[in-house]
Amino acid sequence: MATPNVPAVSALPGSDSVIIYDPNVSKGWLQNYTPHPVHILGKYGNTLVFMPVLKGKGARCAQAEQKTLKPATCSGEIDEIDVVEEPRFLDVEDLPPGQEVIVSMPVAQRLKETGYDGVVYSPDTSPAGSIRDDQGKILGTKRLVLWKCKKVEL
Repeated sequence: MATPNVPAVSALPGSDSVIIYDPNVSKGWLQNYTPHPVHILGKYGNTLVFMPVLKGKGARCAQAEQKTLKPATCSGEIDEIDVVEEPRFLDVEDLPPGQEVIVSMPVAQRLKETGYDGVVYSPDTSPAGSIRDDQGKILGTKRLVLWKCKKVEL
């Protein structure tokens, strides 16, 4: 896939390698529809691309109501915990058609299932794809996962 011309690019003070991509100013490349900023990191942990949250946006899957199956009994400390059926995700909300977007993994999975007409990526948050701090919090991703919803040249 050809490298896109990244609009709205600037460097952080003191660094010439960090791209700040502001999707609120520029349209036409990758739009961040996750509920959090995305940090794409280099092999040494330095931020290569920082994508802030798109103001007022965030693609989410609607979810069907989960049926309670039965109460579960635990070993004395907690008497009852509801057990519900697995979640069933419905349509994705707040995502315009035909875009090149970065979304959360559950949203990407649902978009692939429904045949979204844009190009969909999600941050790779697997152990191989993410960098975490000592408490396990994700600091950034080293790569993006491509969910081919529309034909993409690789």
